[in-house]
Amino acid sequence: MNDSVSPLQLELETRAFLGHRLHEFLAHDAGTADGANIGDQGVRLTVALLSNGDDAQALAFCKALAQHLPHFAGELLIVADAAALPATQTFLETAPLKARVEAAGTESNRAARLNATARLARTEWIMFVEPGVGITRDFLAHTQRDIASLGCHFLVMSAADDTTPTGSTGIGYLVPRIAPGRLEIASEVLSSARPHTHGGYLVTLLSGPVMFMKVSSLLEMGGYDETLAGGLEDTDLSLRLFQQGRKIGMSDAPGLRLAENRPTQALVGAERLLVAAAHFDSKHHLRAPFVAQPVTAPMPAPTAPASTKNSARRPRIALMVDTGTWALANIARQIMRYVSDEFEFDMITLKDIGNPVLVLEMTKGHDLVHMFWREPLHHLDLDWGRPYVERLCGGWTPFVERLVTPRPITFTVYDHLFLSDEETRDRAPMYHLASGYTVSSNILKRIYENIPHYPKPRGETPDGVDLTRFEPVNLARFSDASAHELRIGWSGNSAWGSAGADGAPRDPKGFHTILRPALDMLRARGVKFQEHFADRQVRHIPHSQMPAYYNSLDLLICCSEAEGTPNPVLEAMACGVPVISTNVGIVSEALGPRQQEFILKERSAECLAEAIEKLTVDRHRLKELSDENLQSIRSWDWSVRTQAYREFFRGVLERAGKLR
Repeated sequence: MNDSVSPLQLELETRAFLGHRLHEFLAHDAGTADGANIGDQGVRLTVALLSNGDDAQALAFCKALAQHLPHFAGELLIVADAAALPATQTFLETAPLKARVEAAGTESNRAARLNATARLARTEWIMFVEPGVGITRDFLAHTQRDIASLGCHFLVMSAADDTTPTGSTGIGYLVPRIAPGRLEIASEVLSSARPHTHGGYLVTLLSGPVMFMKVSSLLEMGGYDETLAGGLEDTDLSLRLFQQGRKIGMSDAPGLRLAENRPTQALVGAERLLVAAAHFDSKHHLRAPFVAQPVTAPMPAPTAPASTKNSARRPRIALMVDTGTWALANIARQIMRYVSDEFEFDMITLKDIGNPVLVLEMTKGHDLVHMFWREPLHHLDLDWGRPYVERLCGGWTPFVERLVTPRPITFTVYDHLFLSDEETRDRAPMYHLASGYTVSSNILKRIYENIPHYPKPRGETPDGVDLTRFEPVNLARFSDASAHELRIGWSGNSAWGSAGADGAPRDPKGFHTILRPALDMLRARGVKFQEHFADRQVRHIPHSQMPAYYNSLDLLICCSEAEGTPNPVLEAMACGVPVISTNVGIVSEALGPRQQEFILKERSAECLAEAIEKLTVDRHRLKELSDENLQSIRSWDWSVRTQAYREFFRGVLERAGKLR
């Protein structure tokens, strides 16, 4: 007897599943004359043998089926080229079986073949049988009761297997693995020697040499994903079943045996595996597990890593963003672009992982974790987050010792949120738990330095602009501005933050209460101009087209109440467009002396209208402001601004003793 315990056994949890001996009668078809699910004697079952063309093997299966299931009332379907199975065909002509042989067709992979086979079934249920499976006794009644007792439409059946330590095929599970940078999902099998117990049990992996499925339920799920291969098709379907709340049953009723010389599944080429893994990752935001390389189709050799200025090991930093498509991810990518000569970076999207505890678990091996959105760490300290911490780590203190203290955790504040006295006191534990934080503007720095129960920020890390993307075009329009009406622009989401905490309407971007009234005042005075707004409530302009948008303007307006960084201001400056703005974010730091005259003294429609009218009268000032902006913006290129992150990371790592 093998007493060794596998790593999987140590990870699995035994959970109570309370059943009742009469649960099988809860099925909607339990009272029918033919019996529940597959029906008495399998009357509603198609036994589908997925033949590999081995005539002797197919013949042996058919003979065993006829011998051990003499009253089988369903249909036998052999999926193969009929010409390749002459002996089997001859036997079936006189055998007491309802049987047919269907050509496999041109299905290129296992997933496609399973789908095609399911569509060939003429019964409600199908039993997929891989080559090399033999029948030793009648198992139909046991299987029928197990399906009914579990109330499932998908069931895996074990088989005797002399090649395993326990003498039978194992129990399949979906197993999450925390890997560098992402969460992986693997499919693993635990050997089982348990005797058959009435009712079966539940598992999470639908994979094995024999599987029962209700055909309509499989088709409702969309069948197997035919883009996948190498076992990922089983993992994918199992994961989708789990996510939709559908059960997978397991029956170890005796009656099946695997042949010692059974064929193995065809090898999948390296390129096919890579395509399948990429598709799986994109589909589920879960990294596909490593697939062992086939002998006949070796995986491509890894390329040598790019050389760096410093050949010594670079400190490894995890950059955690909310999602991979928003502004915070762009900041992370710029840091990776310009600071990777000193640090090795992994960008992790919380949307893909789903829980900050898992992020901290998978980054224990990093030298530093930097969060671009600070709230996930705070959420774990709330009433609804603490139970999760308790369940995974056994309490707050073990959580801190295990997942926080192994390396520094830092974050950056980019906004003016959560600044009431109650909100800052609620978040004080998070600020003291972190190893430091930065803010994105001098305005925020002054605010946070004066919050008494917070540690002071350790630096200012403002946003930048990509000067290789945002470049000026047709600057001549500013030299002869009097020849056309002033074209006024505004960029943003006019509905952002429109619902206040008390339910009262708000306009933090100022579009409706500042900009619109100011333009109405100018029209009433007879001032001629054109509007050209990039309002997400009206139309979405892709980021790749924003340089062309700015280069179509004569003037950009920013009338926000507060901003971490008003990126449209930086982007417009990079295109040489004059700006009128409220004093928000980095505006007073980025604008030159001439442009600072157009920082509004007060945030009002009257003040904005006055500033716009001044430029419609003194058109020559547009060129002066354009020229100044092109000079001022040079120091705001990302290649310059990311160096503040370099200094911050270096300082945190030095204090933590992580630099070698």
